[in-house]
Amino acid sequence: DTLKLEKDFTYTETVEFTQQNITLDLNGRTLTMDVELPEGGVISEVEAILISGGSLTITDSGENGTISFNDNRVTGINLSGTNPSLSVTGGTLKGSGMGAGPIGVRSASNAKTNISGGTIVGRISTDPSSAGTSLIISDKAVLTSDQYSSIIIYSEGRDTIQIKGGEIYSAADVAEEAGVIMLK
Repeated sequence: DTLKLEKDFTYTETVEFTQQNITLDLNGRTLTMDVELPEGGVISEVEAILISGGSLTITDSGENGTISFNDNRVTGINLSGTNPSLSVTGGTLKGSGMGAGPIGVRSASNAKTNISGGTIVGRISTDPSSAGTSLIISDKAVLTSDQYSSIIIYSEGRDTIQIKGGEIYSAADVAEEAGVIMLK
């Protein structure tokens, strides 16, 4: 199934993909995910988009399609559960500053993230409880930090990371963290 944005849209609740295989075509539009951390919530344990099974492919048949995540304490797209998959072939995924980042993997088994196009602004992170996680960066993918953090890929898990192409660079104005890729 394909969802195609016909106009700019703001959503304020978590969207969950379970066992479906969905393509989201940004169509040159902006999807603003204005999900906020609830009172007493824990940073990085709340997400705007949750993939708990199946797959989500993000593409952009127009120009300048963007998903903007507005609360830096909320993970933009989180992969969790068993065999979740995210593919980004176009568009821009933009975090909102230092914090959880636009893509995270938490408590997942065999999560797959393939970024072959588009631009990711902010951190891609995994946690130690995720097993079998793979991240592939290739082709025309562009990964960049924002001005708040130099780290783009932050891995605490047992991950496979393949960089086959694309561009990775830091736009940070601060030096509290070193390097664009941090593996623990």
